[in-house]
Amino acid sequence: FGNVASSISVTLGPMPCTSIIVLLHNLSLSCIVGSGFGRDYHVRVGVSNVTNNDTNTFFRYSPPTLFNVTSVPTQGGSVTLQGTSLSDQPPRISISIGAIVCSNVSVIVPHTILACTLTNGGVGRNLTITISVSGLSSSRTIFNFLPPQIDSVSYNTMPTTGALITILGNNFGSFSSVVSVSVQSEDSTWTTATCLSPSITQPHNIITCRAPQGYGTKKIVVSIDGQSSQEPISIRYDSPTITSITP
Repeated sequence: FGNVASSISVTLGPMPCTSIIVLLHNLSLSCIVGSGFGRDYHVRVGVSNVTNNDTNTFFRYSPPTLFNVTSVPTQGGSVTLQGTSLSDQPPRISISIGAIVCSNVSVIVPHTILACTLTNGGVGRNLTITISVSGLSSSRTIFNFLPPQIDSVSYNTMPTTGALITILGNNFGSFSSVVSVSVQSEDSTWTTATCLSPSITQPHNIITCRAPQGYGTKKIVVSIDGQSSQEPISIRYDSPTITSITP
């Protein structure tokens, strides 16, 4: 390379690499390339107007990496992603969460913070989120939909024989097949039972199921694809009533 940096030019594909410094006894160079994205840029080095003809040396930008992703409700919403090498050109970026495409990609802070929209929503936790920038991709298992939240249950008290109950809340999803509802004791005197035939009657917000027979005060816990409600709500079975006594 010689030892006169001013006589050296470096290009990476169409991009100039500036502020050239000669290193290691004229055997190595360093230079600064501007922001960009992608890979497979041919490296060209010229010394005193003589350019190398090596077509097998390529430059690429670092692939995107993610270290934080926000959660969204099961009906979908805006996801914010933080990381590095995320680019600043939305048309070059694609994002998917599991098998769901996160659309409408926008740049919040160039190269470090993006946003996208999950229009159809979903359920679950520890889902794989994949981001691709001009052919460079990375994946991390860090995305969670928000867990179910119970607001109320249709019965304040119910018969000891059990009853069909309606549970109101949020983040229940749309698929009855991933829903389970348990009736749990507030102490150790009663084994946890299952609320039978849980069904999503209004996507994301209403579940019905048949509570088992029981007694006392119990806790209702909703689980959606492995995520459980964090603040269970209590339900009370009717107290015994004496209607008559015979001698």
